[in-house]
Amino acid sequence: MTTGTKRTTEMQRLSSGDLKPLASLIDRLALVTHFPGDAVIDGADPVIRSPHHLCEASGMARLLISIAAAAIWHARTGQQTNISIDIIDALHYLHPTHFVQQQGRLINVGAEFVDVNGMFLCRHDRYVMIKEGPPYPKLLKGYLNIFDCGYNKKSIAREVAKWDSADLEEALAKAGLPACRAFSREEWLAHPQGIALSEAPVIEIEKIADSAPVLFDAGSTSPLQGIRVLDFTHVLAGPRSARTLAEYGAYVLISVRRPIPTHSPSISAETKAKNALI
Repeated sequence: MTTGTKRTTEMQRLSSGDLKPLASLIDRLALVTHFPGDAVIDGADPVIRSPHHLCEASGMARLLISIAAAAIWHARTGQQTNISIDIIDALHYLHPTHFVQQQGRLINVGAEFVDVNGMFLCRHDRYVMIKEGPPYPKLLKGYLNIFDCGYNKKSIAREVAKWDSADLEEALAKAGLPACRAFSREEWLAHPQGIALSEAPVIEIEKIADSAPVLFDAGSTSPLQGIRVLDFTHVLAGPRSARTLAEYGAYVLISVRRPIPTHSPSISAETKAKNALI
């Protein structure tokens, strides 16, 4: 771990203008007048060896979620909330499932032990990232059919090295397999997907239906008390969103279908709210 030119003990405060990206997101979501409190990150990047401020980005994302919850809490109770997160905790939130327990036991997702997962070197010193998940048998079979090799990193690396990165990305995409080339900043900004993302808002909120207003319950003990959520999602984004709602007091009912593997129960484990699994 390296702390570079900044110290992990440095404190960054929203009210002091230290968290400008977070302030911009709060303004974009029109939460400025609904959140009278303050937000703090204890520490600053660089914490790990990366050109990106990953810890601060993760911390600001967590703070923004908490600010939205605090705004709801203020609307329900009139109480002001100040929020803070430690920079190391923000780092761990990049993969929080490693720190979640179920019945007192840590959860082992296992993706880090899958030989196909990772960055591999192609021809011309270009890298490509491939991933077959926790694992998923369909993806694993697809990769092994493309590479026609044994299931170990050495064999996969040998076969990947025979490919041009762009050709490999295209071949895997046609086979329905995840793959992504490593781009420089300039290359990404010139790529069609990079251009599309640069023109899209950071956060989009889409209203999908109209209904009569529903009042909050009286005597609430958490921001989302009384909110009911039915979760039919499968991997990562959906279950984590449902877990976040449960953490702030929503009642989340998770529905899964066997034998399709799902991480909804593990990702939603150990919240303080009531959860049910069917």
